[in-house]
Amino acid sequence: MDLDSDYTLDFIIPEGPTGPTGPIGITAIFYTNFENATSASYLTLIRTNVVPENFNIFAFTNNTIFLNEIGYYEISFSGRLKETGSTTSSSVIIKTEDNGVEENFITISLDNSQEIYFSQTKILKANSSVRLVIEFNKSSTSNGILENANLIIKKFPY
Repeated sequence: MDLDSDYTLDFIIPEGPTGPTGPIGITAIFYTNFENATSASYLTLIRTNVVPENFNIFAFTNNTIFLNEIGYYEISFSGRLKETGSTTSSSVIIKTEDNGVEENFITISLDNSQEIYFSQTKILKANSSVRLVIEFNKSSTSNGILENANLIIKKFPY
């Protein structure tokens, strides 16, 4: 067997202008946590941070968040949903309104459990300014509690 062979590496380096670089990273981040909820209502924001601070991509009141730019957002929601009675009908819903259309974007419910720790992430495509609220629901006989709820929203640069 002859291992002494000559090899030729033959390739062409492309010429021409360099194309655009694709999007890298994220444009901005919104973080908040909420007051614990024991009655059916919209959740109230208590500590909120926006990075970088000078962007107007996010606006908020005590229970409503606005995503002011068209584009893609990653929404991550976590917390603890607990029932101290016999009913397990408690749920928490992230509701979005885009171009006048309201949608239940994320729904977390106990579904016959007494307690769950949850974390869910979804991508939202905003076609206009989006209004976002988080609603805690339970029946009148429920002793449901929502605790340690946190929300992180990341705006992608495309």
